[in-house]
Amino acid sequence: MNAVSEFNRPAWQRCFRTLPAGLVFLLLGGSLAHAGDDVYVSNPGAGTITQIDANGNASLFASGLDSPEGLALNDAGNLFVADSGDGTISEINSLGTVSTFTSGLNGPTALAFDSGGNLYVASPGDQTISRINSSGNGSVFATGMAFDSDGAYLATDPAGNIYANATRTIERFDSSGNRSTVAAGPNYFEGMAFDGGGNLYLALQNAGSVDCYGGSGGLLTSPYNYPAPYNNDLFAAALEDTPCDLAFDASGNLYATFSEMVYDGNGGTASINDVLVEFGVNGNNRVVAANIGGTYIAVQSVPEPGIWALISGLAAVLCLGRRP
Repeated sequence: MNAVSEFNRPAWQRCFRTLPAGLVFLLLGGSLAHAGDDVYVSNPGAGTITQIDANGNASLFASGLDSPEGLALNDAGNLFVADSGDGTISEINSLGTVSTFTSGLNGPTALAFDSGGNLYVASPGDQTISRINSSGNGSVFATGMAFDSDGAYLATDPAGNIYANATRTIERFDSSGNRSTVAAGPNYFEGMAFDGGGNLYLALQNAGSVDCYGGSGGLLTSPYNYPAPYNNDLFAAALEDTPCDLAFDASGNLYATFSEMVYDGNGGTASINDVLVEFGVNGNNRVVAANIGGTYIAVQSVPEPGIWALISGLAAVLCLGRRP
């Protein structure tokens, strides 16, 4: 049996054989499911960042930090970490390599990017919010914040407004620093996040609930008035504990952390700490992981399987039109 030399094959066959399997699958008309999302969790006690995949599998992403807390991802997919212990903001690339982005802050604990790539930093140590550009140069953006003792949280909306939790209030700043109060109540506000429709979700620590402010403004007082799929019994019942940080993924799934939760699973009831929960757009809620060591999170959507194969196989595709 004689083997056919690759050099004797037509050019299109040689190129096709060099394509990544994922790309070949797409070219043949296949469809690929979403791979899920990775959730990053900071552990201030251990000085580490943990990466949790869609199946709840945890792996060490970065270590050697002082007291990492708030997390945020930039457009390039690099993870930024507020380190309250040494007053720095670290930048971690996809390989887990840690570098110092900026320093000299006073107990930074929360981060958020605006659409222009500016990073906002909440520092309870001096009750300020700083704005840092992509080069790491920053200045004080707001003062007199009165962040509560349970922690500082930030969020930005599509219009570029910055939201921060102060003592029992949510403060909004426009890009010029003009301030207004958008929510107030008897409970401590914790994490906050915007969904794709511009609705603001707020974690209430004392009440054990998540409030929703509609995209047109105003508090939606009952979970049954929230936008679907967060307007059902399962969503309301699961939030009767101590929610902390919130984050949406690109598909609209809401992730929430709880410092403690009473969870009825596997035929029994147990109290678990540092819990990560996903509220899915399909209406299904699930505990992704427990005892994760912290409550600050950031969610990174994993590309469709084959996306990187498409990119890496581009050169091979181009050779389809070349002569042997």
